[in-house]
Amino acid sequence: MFVGEYKHTIDEKNRIFIPSRLRSELGERFMVTKGFDRCLFVFPMAKWEAFAAKIAALPMVKNRRERLYFFSNAAECTLDSQGRVTVSPLLKEFAGIVKDVTVVGNDDRIELWAGEIWNEEQDKLDPASIAESLIEAGL
Repeated sequence: MFVGEYKHTIDEKNRIFIPSRLRSELGERFMVTKGFDRCLFVFPMAKWEAFAAKIAALPMVKNRRERLYFFSNAAECTLDSQGRVTVSPLLKEFAGIVKDVTVVGNDDRIELWAGEIWNEEQDKLDPASIAESLIEAGL
């Protein structure tokens, strides 16, 4: 399970450091793709394959946009010797990453957020609304 929040920066070669606590579970090969709310999803290969199979099982005519959203810019990646992943210019632009990056563990995946966007999202969190949602979900 991926957990935690880590502040880093992207370098001039579009490389983002992945903390060692997250790297061991990530594995040698992994996938990076568009996420929600302008973040990037980073899936270990086994989790990506399970996720991709669910997307692929959706009816093509009805869910072609969903397929394009996740598959069109997905990239198989590896970490360099210093624990960094190179993010494609398209994904970097999609996520609005300029300098500051927040690396977030989110259960089955890692999320990469532009620092400013992450801060905006955190400001929107309302503990009362979250509690209400959890109650509605039966927790």
